Amino acid sequence: MKFWTTSIVLAWGALLPALGLAQEPWIEPGPGYSAPVGPMSAGMPPPGYPLPASNSLYQELVPQQGGVRFDTDSRRDLTFGEAFSNSYVRLDYLSWQITGGRNKLLGAPVSGGFDLSGEDTTKLLVAQDANGARAPTPTAAIVPTLPDYRDNLNGIRGVFGIPTLVGTLESEVFYFENLGNGLNFVPGTIPGTAQRMIGATTLLRDGLPTSSSMILYSENYHAHNSASFFGAETNWIFPAMTPNVRTTAEPLVGFRYISFADKLSIQGTDLPDPNDLTTQLNHYIGSISRNNIFGPQIGMRFKTVVGRFDLGVEPKFIVGINRLDEGVYTRQLYSPTEANRNITDTRTVFAPIFDLSTSAKLHITDRFAVYVAYDLMVGAGFSRSYNAIDYNSSSVPADPPQINLRRNLSSFLAQGFAVGGELTFK
Repeated sequence: MKFWTTSIVLAWGALLPALGLAQEPWIEPGPGYSAPVGPMSAGMPPPGYPLPASNSLYQELVPQQGGVRFDTDSRRDLTFGEAFSNSYVRLDYLSWQITGGRNKLLGAPVSGGFDLSGEDTTKLLVAQDANGARAPTPTAAIVPTLPDYRDNLNGIRGVFGIPTLVGTLESEVFYFENLGNGLNFVPGTIPGTAQRMIGATTLLRDGLPTSSSMILYSENYHAHNSASFFGAETNWIFPAMTPNVRTTAEPLVGFRYISFADKLSIQGTDLPDPNDLTTQLNHYIGSISRNNIFGPQIGMRFKTVVGRFDLGVEPKFIVGINRLDEGVYTRQLYSPTEANRNITDTRTVFAPIFDLSTSAKLHITDRFAVYVAYDLMVGAGFSRSYNAIDYNSSSVPADPPQINLRRNLSSFLAQGFAVGGELTFK
């Protein structure tokens, strides 16, 4: 008997908590409530009151599904999410033009007012070298010029930004395909005349213009100018000076690096004596200018909002230092056995740069926007390969070549458009 009594007491002790949990939560009756009469009225809420979901307890206890693990709201994940909240990444396609070198004479100026292009047949320059006028006479010397250097370059640019409460950290990197600009000159006969024309590189004589010092290319002539262009920058963009208005101004400071390498080569074949086909000169004149520019930059980012558009203007000034590597290289200018010459130099010069960008951003969604911009970059203190050659010769024909490195600095201009997409991480 004691056994059954103990068993019944234990069973009721186990069931009573479960019966309590099985009861639905009581909803406090409102004013004017009258309790229903009937067997089903006990423990039931008043009519018209919504019944709570019978699986509410189940929904609270079962962990959230949808991930590999259940700790999706762990402190580590929350810290990572907060750090990169509203960060953005943008990828742009670039179409730019780099100016310079247009109609640049690939030789030295001459005395006497001759037409080095061969267009004016009354002012042709006579082709001659250290051995005298080139036979068969008459033969005209044509000095080519570089064609239009405003070639379109395709490039890519990536931008990544992390906003914070005290400003935005933004980094950018860009790269362009190699620029190529060249020409071929084929010897022949001047139209409308019996006069032959061949390619030439005119030279100064002891630093002075003359009309009788030149390097001739009787068989073929080829010139090529190429350049590579890439860079990167990191900026800290401060909060707006005038917050909570339609147009804002955000100061920025940062550091920038630009690499611009410019190369020029002039080469061709010459037979000094038409009756001696065994003596052949493979002329080569080349130059290279490697501009490595780095330094701090300051600027402003102006933005205004018009509907779903963000319009912006961003001027920046770079206090650039150009670590410059230059070189001039020659071979077989006067003799097939002539030793190759390499003249190189490294120096550091001041190279300020002004950068201007105007942009428009259309917000397609809260997280994605389309970006278009026009960019302009103007600089000074750049070295260009076509300006680095000193086309000089000695007054004594037996002297070795005097073509040397010309330490010359010039301006730089690049401009073009950008089209891209920007993704914001929420």
